[in-house]
Amino acid sequence: MAENSSFLKIKEDFSRISRQENKSFDEVVMLLKELRPFKKIYDKIEKLGTDFNEIIEKLRLELIPASIFSKELSSLESIAKYCVENLGMRLKDVALITNRSNKTIWQAYSASKKKSKEKLVVASSYYFPLSLLGERRYSVLESIVVYLKDNLGLRYCEIARLLHRNDRTVW
Repeated sequence: MAENSSFLKIKEDFSRISRQENKSFDEVVMLLKELRPFKKIYDKIEKLGTDFNEIIEKLRLELIPASIFSKELSSLESIAKYCVENLGMRLKDVALITNRSNKTIWQAYSASKKKSKEKLVVASSYYFPLSLLGERRYSVLESIVVYLKDNLGLRYCEIARLLHRNDRTVW
């Protein structure tokens, strides 16, 4: 239990510093040991007594880049495609984390493969946790928009551009 709360604190620190420094996930990983603000996170990881690379892989699976969205794919299709093709997750695992049925995730992934053959390109400094979609209070897109607005402080027009959606869809 204590390890889980420590991981959440590290994840929050990682996201906050990533935004402040305007760095992508991979850039943050490369700089983590060298830059002073990132040193604090590294020290917290060492206090946990776990492997640095293990934490990084766990973070990589937890965080979804906002740049994966396109006009061609729905939000769930983009997430399913990214998780399966870029992260190597099984459909069953994606369904479990997002609190969706296996059939729903399979359908979203299948539709995404028909619409877009190539892997999704990651070029974002904004990330949201995959577990965010586990709470079914909002739709997939609504959950992402609420997170980006409330937690990252983005304006609706910025969110719309980031997600390749119309401003009126996001607002």
